[in-house]
Amino acid sequence: MPKKSASSEPHRLQLTRQYETADQTAAVYTALEPEVGAIPGDRSTARLNRTATQLVVTIDAADLSALRAANGTWTALLQAAESATAI
Repeated sequence: MPKKSASSEPHRLQLTRQYETADQTAAVYTALEPEVGAIPGDRSTARLNRTATQLVVTIDAADLSALRAANGTWTALLQAAESATAI
């Protein structure tokens, strides 16, 4: 039986943050962008999307355990990026 990848029948979670200005959104996005695809593991993936004042991290995972772990990782990364950019 083939191993399921993060993209086949994924569990999905979206972390959405709203910022006051487009500059704040861009700063956090820029801080997080290098992390997309850089975190090792084949059970979850993440992608970033933004509008002028909203940032969305979409996490797809092969199972709930991987989803929980990725949620913890990306929540911590968001908090660090916000702190580093003084948001």
